[in-house]
Amino acid sequence: MKNKLKMIENMLKPFKNLLFWRKTKGKKGVVILMSSSMPLIITARLAMPKGVLEYQNKSVAMRQAMINNTKGYFSLPFSPVFTHLAKWKEDNDEYLKGINASKNRVDGGKARKKSGKLALRITLNKVENYVNDIMLDHQNVASQIAENVLMEVDNARTTNKQEIEVEIGDGAGEIKVRTLAPKYENGQQMRATYEREYSKDKGETWLPMQSNNKANDVARRLESGVSYIFRKRHTTSRYGTTQWFYSKPITPD
Repeated sequence: MKNKLKMIENMLKPFKNLLFWRKTKGKKGVVILMSSSMPLIITARLAMPKGVLEYQNKSVAMRQAMINNTKGYFSLPFSPVFTHLAKWKEDNDEYLKGINASKNRVDGGKARKKSGKLALRITLNKVENYVNDIMLDHQNVASQIAENVLMEVDNARTTNKQEIEVEIGDGAGEIKVRTLAPKYENGQQMRATYEREYSKDKGETWLPMQSNNKANDVARRLESGVSYIFRKRHTTSRYGTTQWFYSKPITPD
């Protein structure tokens, strides 16, 4: 991540506008870097269908497309090979068995189907992060990379909420840090553990805030007049640990 921050910093030298990272439409792992005066950083999302068989079939097709690797994007020297291909096949097969068991009303079939989809979703999140990392390093062919593994290029649909927001706190040297809480498909909030860190040297080094299960927190005893950036990630029992999301720069009073 440090190398990617360096790359982004070099890209943005002509621009002085504040930047922010956000997650699109609640899809975990998809990060967009935006500014009012710079080109979009191209990213992609899984765009999985809702039907259970269609979902499983697309996952199988995505894996096969990555193995076929017709453009050479998913192997050296272009990029490291995805290290979870075997687990991906296991998860695809297990989810299909769960679907069939549920359809045939086998005892425990519904539970097997549910746990199978959960395991597959965790692996697909890793696929999504892997592909977006490659795209970030190769923006000149980012769209082709996504299409080559049957992912959908994201066109930066805007959102009113950011993954992490910061504002001046009530006391000297304080910054309020607010983050989006993960939610289930029905909108109910998940339990999560949040990790937050801050940097005063543009991401070269990071200092941790206390990890807890609260979406909002306050950083204290910061240096007045010094610009900070914050980052956060969270961990849930359902989806594991997300990647880092970054705030805009802020200077405490």
